[in-house]
Amino acid sequence: MQAPTRDNGPDTVIEDGAPDAAATAPLQRHHTRTVLLAGVALLIVMLLLCGYAYQRQRAQLQLAMHDQATLTQQALEMRLDLVRNHVAGMRYAVERALRWPVLADGGFVDRVQQRNLSPVRGAPWERLPADLVREVGALHMHPDAAFDAAALRRDLNAVSAALPAVVSLHGSTPTLWSSYYLDSTQRWRLGYPPQAHDERLKASGANDMATALQNLWPGAAIQPVALTQAAQKAQRASVWTAPFSSPKGLGVALLAPVLLGQEQLGVVGADVGLDLFDFVLVQHAPTIGRALVVNAEGQVLGDSGGALTQAKAPLRLTDVVPGAGTPWSDASPDPAWQRLTLRGGDLFLLLYQPPAALRSAALGPLKPYFALVLVVVCALGALVYWQNRHFTLPALQLVQYAHQLDQSPQRKAPPAPAAWAPWFAQLAQSARERHTLMSATLRHARQQQSEQDSRQAEVDNGAAALAQAQAELQTCQQQLVRAERQAALGPVVTKATQTLLPLLGEAQQTANTVHQHNERLQQGLLHGAPADELQQQALALDQATVALGKQLQGMAPVLAQLRQASTDPTRETPRRFALHTLAEQVLGQLPAAVRREGIHLVNGIPRDIELLTRAQGCGQLLGQALAQTVAQAFNASAEGIVRLSARATRRDDGVDVVLLQITDNGNSHACVVPEHTQRALVQGALGGSVAHQVEQGANVCTITLAQFIDPPAEAATPPSPALPELPSA
Repeated sequence: MQAPTRDNGPDTVIEDGAPDAAATAPLQRHHTRTVLLAGVALLIVMLLLCGYAYQRQRAQLQLAMHDQATLTQQALEMRLDLVRNHVAGMRYAVERALRWPVLADGGFVDRVQQRNLSPVRGAPWERLPADLVREVGALHMHPDAAFDAAALRRDLNAVSAALPAVVSLHGSTPTLWSSYYLDSTQRWRLGYPPQAHDERLKASGANDMATALQNLWPGAAIQPVALTQAAQKAQRASVWTAPFSSPKGLGVALLAPVLLGQEQLGVVGADVGLDLFDFVLVQHAPTIGRALVVNAEGQVLGDSGGALTQAKAPLRLTDVVPGAGTPWSDASPDPAWQRLTLRGGDLFLLLYQPPAALRSAALGPLKPYFALVLVVVCALGALVYWQNRHFTLPALQLVQYAHQLDQSPQRKAPPAPAAWAPWFAQLAQSARERHTLMSATLRHARQQQSEQDSRQAEVDNGAAALAQAQAELQTCQQQLVRAERQAALGPVVTKATQTLLPLLGEAQQTANTVHQHNERLQQGLLHGAPADELQQQALALDQATVALGKQLQGMAPVLAQLRQASTDPTRETPRRFALHTLAEQVLGQLPAAVRREGIHLVNGIPRDIELLTRAQGCGQLLGQALAQTVAQAFNASAEGIVRLSARATRRDDGVDVVLLQITDNGNSHACVVPEHTQRALVQGALGGSVAHQVEQGANVCTITLAQFIDPPAEAATPPSPALPELPSA
């Protein structure tokens, strides 16, 4: 069946089909190579992170094992210190009694002979009463040896000094098997707990006591005297023997020499079971591997794994851990072993950590992370495959299609990929819809442009109206300042009105009289009145005119004061002046009610303080503040001082100001400057503020004045018309 063909014009024909696979092969290989390299890089990074996590977990495990081994070492040393202290105490007691026999119990042998009813040499030790045997232990002697009675008595009395401590310790320490003293010639032995003659022979595996005294336990061949002599040459206080087997189980002995000067008289020792080590190791068993206690010969004294529980004979380390080598030596390089030395002897605590167990313990907590890594890798692989199938391959086909279209000399479109054919149709439909939408959008844009032009014209008109409103607002603000000023003139106008009303009434009457005399004079002139009558009328008119002039002159000071008070300080041009000089002028012009007797006005303002501000407004403020201060702080007959002071400073915002203070010692009162005066005069004209406080019993009114006020750059508003000048008399 022939594939359908769509004709998009004389130069372009799109035919359904798929491009050649070889055309997209290079691009696909490049893409595949890039994806593989990115995946390998990601896998390497994740493996490195996993390796770091594994090494960190392994180091933490080893550190935890080392801390646990340290605790086990401390617990073992506590148990071993008990045995060492016991043997050292026995040795000290015997040597002390040998050096100072006077301090020893000299009646020990006598009491034994009295209870036995026979000499020590001839009576078996087993014939002693049971209570005495529990106190003194068991004495085993060589049957054929010759004894010096005095030396034997001395040595027995010396050994008896250690018996009380031995009896007490054996009663509280079950792991301590026996404690004993053996003379250096191995002719007699005193041991505790008591051991019968037959028991000693059985334990030593001998037929007579002479052979039994040679070894501690059967088959061990332990020579106590030779071991202590070797320890003495090595400058050691005690020595641990090799482990041996006994009817009680496996044990080990701690021996110490007994010296009298440089001569060794005997050996003291204590036998302990190996369960002393096993108890501590099992209680502090490591979580990984096992802990062991060995001596310098590699013989095992304790095992946390319980290898010595069923053992009948001493074991070596290679019997417990095959192929262990010699990890107790300093030259052992095996990292699976940790060695800790136990003080007081050639005993070592070994911690064995099998590499396989350590790896398993380190990898165990990391298994969730490894599973998460595997899941992430699989998810990324699936995402790459899905993206390659649904996006990358179609994109490569589209790129190849565009390339073939550009390279076609006839500008004829190659066959479209099958995956993109529906999209091409949708694209054409979208282009037609976009063209229609574009036309509608352009029409709408033209309409919006016309509306915007009309709105812009409205905005321009509104801006002009706003500018006019701002100008009107500024005019209203100026009128408001003037209104505030007029409000401050209220008391002055009231007082002036009260003074002017009677004067205006009299002046009105006098003016009426002048008018009447003038009319009479004019009527006389018109009607030809006699000269005397006209002269009288003229004289009366002159007198009335003079009286009116005097009355107007009386009103002139009041009108001048009112005109001065009504002057708007905001219209005044700032000028430079000295504040001290201005204060002197204000003090000289104060009314008599302020400068009355008993009120002392002191000008303490420095002469070097100058201001560039409105001098007339500053003088009005200072005069009003002084008058109000005197009126509020002092009664009619009171006396006091009002002091003026000032200093120049700079505020936090960088503005230079002058602090003018009016201080009085009168009655407590409120701020002397009213609110409307502060707004109109202080804030509006002088650019400052007013504050009032009480300091050390005195009233202080602080007026802050701007030290520099720039004069207006533009022409000032024409001043308001002043009051008309009164005619002179």
